[in-house]
Amino acid sequence: MELFINRLNNAIKANKEVKFYFRKEIFNILKLLKEKNYLSYRAYLCEDKHDSNKNYWKLEITRARFSKLILKSKGSRSIVISYRQLLSVKEAYILSTNLGYLTVEEAIRYKVGGIIVFKIEGN
Repeated sequence: MELFINRLNNAIKANKEVKFYFRKEIFNILKLLKEKNYLSYRAYLCEDKHDSNKNYWKLEITRARFSKLILKSKGSRSIVISYRQLLSVKEAYILSTNLGYLTVEEAIRYKVGGIIVFKIEGN
């Protein structure tokens, strides 16, 4: 996850594309960012030239409404936040909850807490 976030941040700064191998959690995060209008992109499935059994995705970013994503929970260091704590949060975060990946606003609406995955900076 950390590698993908770094690649995405670099692609946004340099106005370039991102290449990555399929991972469901990355797709779910990209889907959420697109649904909430934080990110607009076109995704293409490409064949690996060296290994025909491996395909990768090329993400062409057309618009980003943030300057960067900051990974907050890494490996064994998870930052957990309760529903009550979310009520006073002013920043934009993406949370991993038992309902999937949610923004702070959605987590408050569903009255759930979760693990803070990353912060959306510069929105």
